[in-house]
Amino acid sequence: MRSIGSSVWIGAVLVAGALVGFYFAANSGGALARTVGGATTGVAETSTASRPMEPQTLCVLTANIRMPSPEDVEDSWAKRRELLIKTLLAQEADIIGIQEATPAQTAYLLNNLKGYELTNRSETPNPVPGGGGGGGMLAPLSDMMGSLNQIYYRVDRFRLLAAEGGPLRPEAPQGNLTENTYYTLAVLADVQKAFANLIVVDTHLRHGDKNAEICAERIHRKIAQAKLKYPEAQVVLLGDMNHGRNSEVWQQLVAAKSTTPLRDTHDYAAMSPQQPWGTYHAFAGKPLGEWPIDLILVSAGLKAEAAIIVKAKDPETGHYPSDHFFVKTTIHPGKSLP
Repeated sequence: MRSIGSSVWIGAVLVAGALVGFYFAANSGGALARTVGGATTGVAETSTASRPMEPQTLCVLTANIRMPSPEDVEDSWAKRRELLIKTLLAQEADIIGIQEATPAQTAYLLNNLKGYELTNRSETPNPVPGGGGGGGMLAPLSDMMGSLNQIYYRVDRFRLLAAEGGPLRPEAPQGNLTENTYYTLAVLADVQKAFANLIVVDTHLRHGDKNAEICAERIHRKIAQAKLKYPEAQVVLLGDMNHGRNSEVWQQLVAAKSTTPLRDTHDYAAMSPQQPWGTYHAFAGKPLGEWPIDLILVSAGLKAEAAIIVKAKDPETGHYPSDHFFVKTTIHPGKSLP
């Protein structure tokens, strides 16, 4: 939600993070270590295998994990990354949508999210027709920015059929690098065959209203293109949308008049108007917005339980895993509730 620094800083973080990420990916066989007060500790190699598979149930989680920033002194990545892993694993999600993951953070996630696989469009043999972004001189940086949005899935539950990603408006690059919007799309097959194929889209819409509205409409175009190849597939759209239910952006996301209308899984009727329900909290633990901006939306062929806002906190250190609360929901085969 809040500014994550200048374009120069973001570019530097991504380049440096890529080098660190590649180093750890090549040299870390187990959990990454961190130093706290001179002592080295590691994240336990926890696996999702501890939770029995329930064929008629899928847990979906969205998490903006906050990329490292020089202003996060007390809430630096090193101080909260272990809590982040513990929080993610505790949700026992089948699908996790991550936003703001730099290459170095990605290396840490890959080493510690045991039982999950990361979708990677460059290694996928069957890209979705019409997908992907633009090329040109800025293609490498664009790819790196696009990789900030990530989809992880349980390897014992899904098989990856296709994937793609890139900028949603390649023809209209924004002057501020951080205001460009990227998406990641994956088509997953349920090995239990309890669910139809799933088109999962992860994105991080930006702050400007008009740009975000256009990007929300573009996401539905991407979904429509994917459904040409996978017409039976159901849809899960998740991410940090930066706009709540009282916005035109939200109206574009649900797309009631489109061929694939979506339903926001938050139960707004159960939210008291006397208190804020925002999911951005700036590491303070108190919502700073009236409505949630971290959303999970599903298509009509899925029945979703009311979304849960995950407010994790380390009781000893007072640290939060991110400046956003995470959001999860449980979905079942069958039509969504109206």
